Amino acid sequence: MGGAPNGVADMGIVDFFKRTGNAYTAENVQAKAREVGAEISEKESVVAKMRAELPNQVLDGDHLGAHRIEHEERELNALKITKAELEAKARELRASEAATGIDAQWKGAEEKGRQLEQAGAEYDKLIADAGLAGRKLVELDAAFRASLPARARDWQQELFASYVTAQLSRLGGVKSRLHEHVLMGFKAR
Repeated sequence: MGGAPNGVADMGIVDFFKRTGNAYTAENVQAKAREVGAEISEKESVVAKMRAELPNQVLDGDHLGAHRIEHEERELNALKITKAELEAKARELRASEAATGIDAQWKGAEEKGRQLEQAGAEYDKLIADAGLAGRKLVELDAAFRASLPARARDWQQELFASYVTAQLSRLGGVKSRLHEHVLMGFKAR
């Protein structure tokens, strides 16, 4: 990475961040790339000024001006390489940070899925208890109707039992449906 005096080129990207104590994040690497970009602009101005002054320097007998320009151009090229490497590393870190964020979201979703399935199991237990109570209601209703010595002609005596039975069938266990639901939620993973 050449002899450009910007720290990153001298040390390498990871070493630079370790030695300076700056966090090695996409944001900080991109900020360093912008700093190097500013150095490039400055160096390009210096080289342009030196090129403009070169003919006068030659006329004045200064024959080292071309060598100084070459030296500045080598440093400029090293800065451009460093900037490109920093930008590539920033893109890589952004992708890695995004993947880490997505992994964290999936882990959060897994926990929510476990909580959902636990609540479904609790619900199923309640439904099982409600089912026992509902069956007891239907049995007691049948015993009640059987015990009556007479019934009103407009009484639809089976209506209550069929209502309770219909309610129980709608409440059916959700655990298996819930498990399928959670699995489908993770299908996109």
